[in-house]
Amino acid sequence: MNKIFFCLLPFLLVFQYEARGQGTNFSNQIEQYVRPYVESNNFSGVILISQKGQILFHKAFGAANLEFAAPNNLTTAFHVASLSKIFTATAILLLEQKGLLSTQDFLSKYIPDYPSGDKITLHHLLSHTSGITDINDLPAYQVASLQPQTPETLVALFKNQPLEFLPGEKFQYTSSNYHVLALIIEQVSKKTYGDFLNKNIFAPLGMNQTFHHAKMTQVVPNMAEGYDPDGRFGLQKAPYLDWSAKVGGGSLVSTAADLQKWNQALFGNAILSDQSKIKMFTDYGGAGYGWYVGKQFDKRYIYMNGRTPGFCAHIGRYPEEDINVVVLSNVNVFLPKRMSIDMAGILFHQPVAIPSLNRPLTQEESSQLPGKYQFDKTFYKSNFTMEVTLRDGRLISNYGELVPDQLFQFYQRSYWLKVSFTRDAGGKIDGITVDGFRGVKIQ
Repeated sequence: MNKIFFCLLPFLLVFQYEARGQGTNFSNQIEQYVRPYVESNNFSGVILISQKGQILFHKAFGAANLEFAAPNNLTTAFHVASLSKIFTATAILLLEQKGLLSTQDFLSKYIPDYPSGDKITLHHLLSHTSGITDINDLPAYQVASLQPQTPETLVALFKNQPLEFLPGEKFQYTSSNYHVLALIIEQVSKKTYGDFLNKNIFAPLGMNQTFHHAKMTQVVPNMAEGYDPDGRFGLQKAPYLDWSAKVGGGSLVSTAADLQKWNQALFGNAILSDQSKIKMFTDYGGAGYGWYVGKQFDKRYIYMNGRTPGFCAHIGRYPEEDINVVVLSNVNVFLPKRMSIDMAGILFHQPVAIPSLNRPLTQEESSQLPGKYQFDKTFYKSNFTMEVTLRDGRLISNYGELVPDQLFQFYQRSYWLKVSFTRDAGGKIDGITVDGFRGVKIQ
């Protein structure tokens, strides 16, 4: 984990997926792809790739605990962050299959005093179209997240906040929706959120290392420590978080092997009916129920991301090809989705690019790129002014460390966003593009 990978020029790897009998070659190709991210401290975790139920690749990388130099292994458990929403959505659909609720029910049926509860349906909550404000934006939640919580106490933090738009009007992702759903699961089932999931999903499927992390005093065998990025290649321990404050939306712990069992069951007939799965995997204008639905490589792609202090996760499935990719990381650099897509690309005979992770800045970059760049209200942080400075031969910004790739092109480390600087007709730097959003140089 402490080694630094030196790669002076970007390059392309063109892998060809060979017959299953030649799995060693495929494994070598995946390891060659992953190695730079591991050696630059941007990925540490477990990867599992399967096709038609057969494991093509399953390997651990990096350290579960840096202090004790304890390596990750195939049974290491990780916080899976928003992958938890998949299970919350499944729980609601299971209750619907039992005739105990309907996704068309209004919220007021379960929380009578919820403002606008007679306008918000469970469908709105599941599909992130409710208009409820995001709990993560509330100052009170920053304090609450350090203390034990229940679905009731979390919902109380935001239920009296005004709606940001009329239910059904548009898509806006917010974990608040899934805190409400966790409360509904408890009310309808008469069980705690964790107990309901364990009895109806985890235990029947033999997912023995998957659970809702409700108590911080709980001893979790083989649990990875979470780390956040620190500078260009460094790591630091993630800040404290009471995981009960993520109930419904990000509180689950699991392993890659358990998520493979889940994948087999969900896309088979062991958990949800065909009718429920149609509901779950329909795109309602931004997402399905707990999943995103889109395309990659001109193929249908069903996936979910997870990101939380110390951990990142991704699960992606190509249903027609029956390919499933699980990437769990105990480094909070948002690479798992990119890695998952690239590794599937190897199977689909696509060229896979590995960025240069330690290219030195050119004199031109060092002199021209520092400055202030103004974004408009559509950026992730509305009207954000990004300040880029030069420090010890590195570009630092108030939006995160910039890791050089090609000339005038970088990656913002924590979110792994593509960053490029633009020049006017005279060759002078006039702006910056971050993940497709343009900022204008103002100083």
